Amino acid sequence: MEVGGPRAAPDVEAVRPLRPLRVLVAGGDERYVRATAFLLGRCGYDTRRVRHARPLADDARLRAADILLLEGEASPAAANREALRIVATLEHVAVVVAGAADATAEPHPRVHTVVKWAALEDVLVVVNRAWASIGPLAAARPASPRAALRLVRTRSS
Repeated sequence: MEVGGPRAAPDVEAVRPLRPLRVLVAGGDERYVRATAFLLGRCGYDTRRVRHARPLADDARLRAADILLLEGEASPAAANREALRIVATLEHVAVVVAGAADATAEPHPRVHTVVKWAALEDVLVVVNRAWASIGPLAAARPASPRAALRLVRTRSS
């Protein structure tokens, strides 16, 4: 496998994270959210679930998620708008929209789609592809105001 260079292709199978990927599963279908969070947790992901009743960008920050899996079958257009808003706000998060089979448009490089109730293997492939789309930002957390402060002690004569 070629590493770097113009012809290099990311091989997701060869890359292993140092910590479990943090997946925030959100949506209005509680059964889907609960089942998907459980199955991803059994596969080694650090999962959290949230009911889609408040702004998700706040939840993604609070839970320091890497991937947001958003159930959007009821309203695919609203789910895509929400996904675009999140990737515009949070540069360290990728979004996977789980929806209808015909909703395959991926409007942003960090927005991916999967069919709702797809086989677990298909969901895992899309989640790993979403993680790969974050790139080196996956290790970087959003800068906090305190991160820019640095105290320097000087010797006084």
